Amino acid sequence: MSSSIESILGELNPAQLEAIEHVEGALLVVAGAGSGKTRVITRRIAYLMAQGVEPWRILAITFTNKAAGEMRERVHALVGDQGAWISTFHSLGARVLRRDIAALGFDERFTIYDTGDRDALIKQVMHELDIDSSHFRPSIVARSIGELKVQLVPPEMFAERELGYFDDVVARVYPAYQEALQRNNALDFDDLLARPIELFEKHPDVLEHYRDRFQYVLIDEYQDTNRVQYQIAKTLSGKWGNLCVVGDADQSIYAWRGADIRNILDFSRDFPGARTIKLEQNYRSCGNILAAASSVIAYNEGRIERTLWTENEDGPLIGEIHAFNDREEAREVAARIREHVRNGARPADIAIFYRTNALSRSIERALRDGGVPYTIVGAVEFYQRREVKDVLAYLRVLANPADSINLRRIVNVPSRGIGAVSLAKLEAHALQSGQPLLITILEPESVPGLNARAKTAVGQLGGIFRRLMERDPHPVGPIVEALLMETDYEKYLLHGGGPEDLARYENVKELLSSAREYDAEHPDDGSLPGFLEDVSLIADVDRWDQSPDRVTLMTLHASKGLEFPIVFIVGVEEGLMPHSMSVDTPQGIEEERRLFYVGITRTQRELTVSWTSGRTHFGRGVSGTRSRFLNEIPNELLKRQGRPAMPSVRPSFEDGPVPDDFGDDLYDPLADLDAVSWRVGDAVEHEHFGPGRITGLSGLGQNRRITVEFENHGRKKLLIEYAALSRIEEFE
Repeated sequence: MSSSIESILGELNPAQLEAIEHVEGALLVVAGAGSGKTRVITRRIAYLMAQGVEPWRILAITFTNKAAGEMRERVHALVGDQGAWISTFHSLGARVLRRDIAALGFDERFTIYDTGDRDALIKQVMHELDIDSSHFRPSIVARSIGELKVQLVPPEMFAERELGYFDDVVARVYPAYQEALQRNNALDFDDLLARPIELFEKHPDVLEHYRDRFQYVLIDEYQDTNRVQYQIAKTLSGKWGNLCVVGDADQSIYAWRGADIRNILDFSRDFPGARTIKLEQNYRSCGNILAAASSVIAYNEGRIERTLWTENEDGPLIGEIHAFNDREEAREVAARIREHVRNGARPADIAIFYRTNALSRSIERALRDGGVPYTIVGAVEFYQRREVKDVLAYLRVLANPADSINLRRIVNVPSRGIGAVSLAKLEAHALQSGQPLLITILEPESVPGLNARAKTAVGQLGGIFRRLMERDPHPVGPIVEALLMETDYEKYLLHGGGPEDLARYENVKELLSSAREYDAEHPDDGSLPGFLEDVSLIADVDRWDQSPDRVTLMTLHASKGLEFPIVFIVGVEEGLMPHSMSVDTPQGIEEERRLFYVGITRTQRELTVSWTSGRTHFGRGVSGTRSRFLNEIPNELLKRQGRPAMPSVRPSFEDGPVPDDFGDDLYDPLADLDAVSWRVGDAVEHEHFGPGRITGLSGLGQNRRITVEFENHGRKKLLIEYAALSRIEEFE
């Protein structure tokens, strides 16, 4: 065995070695939490190269830029920089489309719209269609269209379905939105997945190019793939059949954004003859952590059976804090963190997870009061900050002159005297002449009805773009510097002189630093569109720097793929964990249980969970009860602290009246709401959905839900607290 092969295959357990050496044919690697899946993927890539496979014939896909970067670094350490494609699904889609999107009628300089840009365009389209955007929120319509895209449902197919009132609106907006995207030479995030499939279907020669190229396809986190990602994997591996997927059904936590756990559960059916290898040795967690996680997840039915084990020591028991309210919970957590630090732990070793961002508020206050340094991952994404989006809007228009959405954003930022009336005249002229809005701005003298003052202001904006467009599009850093100087944007930010102004200024300087870093990393192949693509596809967790010595606060969803020696999971109570929006179906409960499992298995050494008897929710006090998931951890693994534990709530999955004796031992301040007077069979009316009849009731307190069969809108499940129903006489 050569020295390079020895280094690739060294220090592997038998299952890992088996997965790496399986070269030909479909392969499912069931990788339990902390079982070394990244090691298997990267060494498999290196092993293929060592066996003579050309690097450019290998495609490896994962879900975050952070994970892709780590893969590239590990492969480079093993075999040097060899040129395998290692990227996210969205980056792969963007790369394919940059090369071949002309076949779909777009220019390769297309803009990638974020959710804010998408919603703005949807709102504009709804206005053009005379649809009231205050009645139908553009963001809700946009999400519905996104769901259709990842399910590969085109506008014409959706329009053929039997639709309700809201779906009728979506059916009208969907095709108009797609046309508006094309006019703006723009794609949204879902297009980066759906458009490549459209390209492959309409242009078989393009598909053949990529199928022939990628002899080996590897997919990480396969349990999180949705329908279109599954289709990409199946399509690209169709010629050679060498598809290797790595994942864990027990860590599938993204159904809310379209992930389909069946992709991994049914892999052997979808790819007959596929081999399955299970990685069951956990290297991350202490024995008690692993035992608790395994006990909880065993309650799920939708999973691939396997038994995780570890050679690590048992470690301490799982701490359970029961607090009176969220303020006491936060103080207890902060006190224990200070104790860990006094005992030698670094703040960076500690993480606090929660189900929703709203839970961080009281935790933050307690940490500040206790002098504990902390950082929040994903609270306000850097690239969504107003000042950062302003600068990026200028850059996006420079890269793609057809982009009217970003041009509208900055046409009067900083203020230059171009009001709404003048902008409307500019847009009308652009529409009438069939040219991009930017071209109209470059030629203000041709716009009828524009007064002299407005023409001067528009001319100044046009002059800025002319001068910037004359610059070399690479390197990017000097373009950003010139943009800030031309627009006086730094002066505009600092005009108030307050701390918030300074913070905004620092954010813009950080964006400039990002541009310079991009230039350093891409001395030969960098470009303004390339920089903007990188910015568009980066997630907040990708920018997270773990090196500062601070406690990390993040949601359970954001914690996926990370690990910490010491972890606190707060708010482990009914209505939060599992979340009230997920308790109506067994599938919803199972996903919430998987989310809790993910949080537990991020822990290396010491885990503490907490819950409260009461919590402030939207300005009002609500009761809390211990999560059912804590009942699923054996008592001998728990070290209870604080108040005596109250029994967990276990609502039924079935719609129907709540039994009279259910929860008699629990105090629920919401139980006296008039909502308890509803009965199955009552005729009711809703402000938007109209008349209907109650067919089911479920849950308790603030989680109490009502199922109504509406005459014109079908079945809806509503939280009683917010349903705003009124009882009516019988209706036909």
